[in-house]
Amino acid sequence: MVITRRTRGYDGPADRRERRRDGAGAKKDRRERRLADRSLTVNQKPETRKARTMNAYETLLSRIPAGATAGKRKVIQTVAAKSGEFTDAIRLISGRKDLSAVGRAAAIEKQVQVTGATFRRAQRQHDYHADKIAKGKEAIKKKAIGEAQPNDSEYRTYLRSLDPGKRLQTVLADKEARGAALRAPGLSGLDEDSITRALESAVRENAGAELKAMQVAEEAQGVLTATLQMFQSDLLKAPFILDGDRPRTPTSPHELESYLDKVLPAPHQNAHIGEEVEIDEIT
Repeated sequence: MVITRRTRGYDGPADRRERRRDGAGAKKDRRERRLADRSLTVNQKPETRKARTMNAYETLLSRIPAGATAGKRKVIQTVAAKSGEFTDAIRLISGRKDLSAVGRAAAIEKQVQVTGATFRRAQRQHDYHADKIAKGKEAIKKKAIGEAQPNDSEYRTYLRSLDPGKRLQTVLADKEARGAALRAPGLSGLDEDSITRALESAVRENAGAELKAMQVAEEAQGVLTATLQMFQSDLLKAPFILDGDRPRTPTSPHELESYLDKVLPAPHQNAHIGEEVEIDEIT
């Protein structure tokens, strides 16, 4: 066998030219693939963004507790649906080449006003339920503590005579001592942590059913809060405010709220009643 210089790995001028041509071709291929990938990414961005948004709402909807009332579930679902419709509408308007920047801002502003009415309605319903939950928790506490008893003072005097560890043990074990202590905790010798533990025990014992219902209500309220926050975020991304002839998005939630206050009529008192009835629906 004749071993040539090329067989041994020698690079002659022709070899180097060939390798340079191959390298240039490979670089061109890689560049074209990157451009194609970038084009694909740009073209898919709206759909990808929509998918992410819808996935986020679907995640929130899946967190609605099974025991949530029909009214609360309906309000949460309505907020999620309207926000999705709003995002789709803004995407379509933003892509319209037949409108000027000012024209697109005007079209988007109409969507903000229509969707903002739904947002504001859900906000009022949310606040109404927040107040209702706060009052419900106070009612549970009152039921758990119970009405004053003739021997309350004697129990509290006895509790003050005990060392802290024995005092807490007695309060947790004795229902009457616990009630007396909670009805006047400052006169029972209990520290803040002991009062909290005693109240939790009293609630479980005397208002267990109400406690479970309240936990479901608070969980559903948390889902509505998160859904409204996402809805507000979508509204804040809409470029409908004009600085001269340049559209921009609201700079803050406060600016958005001020705008909605200005353009949306204040609801009539009967409207409030209807909103409350809607979110309070049991079935």
